[in-house]
Amino acid sequence: MFGSFSSVARLTQRSTCCFSAGYHHTSQQPPRIIEHPVDTTVARHDPATLNCHASGEPEPSITWYKDGATLRMAQDARSHRVVLPAGNLFFLRVAQSRKETDAGVYWCEAANALGKARSRNATLTVAGRSMPYYRYSQQTNTLIEYRKL
Repeated sequence: MFGSFSSVARLTQRSTCCFSAGYHHTSQQPPRIIEHPVDTTVARHDPATLNCHASGEPEPSITWYKDGATLRMAQDARSHRVVLPAGNLFFLRVAQSRKETDAGVYWCEAANALGKARSRNATLTVAGRSMPYYRYSQQTNTLIEYRKL
């Protein structure tokens, strides 16, 4: 809220004194999640976004979690994962390998000086071609390729 007020005080019958001031008041609000991330399926190496928008005053900061742990962001500018200024988690390319996978359960937390708010869980599923395996057929003397669907 914005505004001003003034007051006049009569000290004696002959003299008056005036006081005038302006004020600015902002209503502080604890964080509230207004857009929750949703379950998403994406192909390996494709981009993906998990949304998280929060309201609050002062403006809340957003922290992302994956499978129960704080999601660590690489300091490398070439990292495949980044939190955008609005709070969304953006994957340049979704990873799925033996060493690293982006598949999992994610949620965001909005926090400011008045408290915290947690979003609903969202599962990121990485769909991709399964690795083939081969089987030797003695009957035909050939290798047969199989893929798990």
